[in-house]
Amino acid sequence: MVLYKTRAQSSVLAIADSLYATGNYSKAINFYAKVGSEKSSLQVARAYNAMGNYEKAKLQYENLANKNPSLQIARLELGKIYIKTHDLKRAILVFSQLIKDDDGNPEFYYYLGMAYQDMEKMDESLNAYKNAVKIDSTHLRTIFQLGKYYVSQIERDSVLKYVNKGLRFYGDDVALINLKALAYYNEDGFREAAPLFERVLAL
Repeated sequence: MVLYKTRAQSSVLAIADSLYATGNYSKAINFYAKVGSEKSSLQVARAYNAMGNYEKAKLQYENLANKNPSLQIARLELGKIYIKTHDLKRAILVFSQLIKDDDGNPEFYYYLGMAYQDMEKMDESLNAYKNAVKIDSTHLRTIFQLGKYYVSQIERDSVLKYVNKGLRFYGDDVALINLKALAYYNEDGFREAAPLFERVLAL
């Protein structure tokens, strides 16, 4: 009987996963609800998120996080939704707690930086971004955010410090090459900027 139930749940889950993968989210939710496992509940939250129903997604994620605080993926995705819906204080709480639990994950610092940036708290944001890069010098999204900030401040050396790290890892990153070009351009370094802009166009 137990074996039959397990097989039946696996079959329902396979159908739900197939529906989810093809973007048929409403039907997928109905099938996931029949399974009632932690994994299926996580997928329900993801389906609501994909549909743009952030309130229902938040409720699902919050329920999962409350039931199992060690489920980092649910808390990470909840924090990202908080940022998306501009619930920034809650986002900061989520990512600060995630960092407290695991301070070796650059993603947590990246999203903490995003939340602070959206609150226009740039000192805190930069600190979080820099911590992410300390942990992972190839974290390109963080490097881009730091580079973009320092371009806006016309601080060429700081732009180059971070952008060059990213370009050593991935030399054809158009966004980073563009930031490097702007760093030179903003300080009248036209000879240095021109070939970089040309490369951006070529890519």
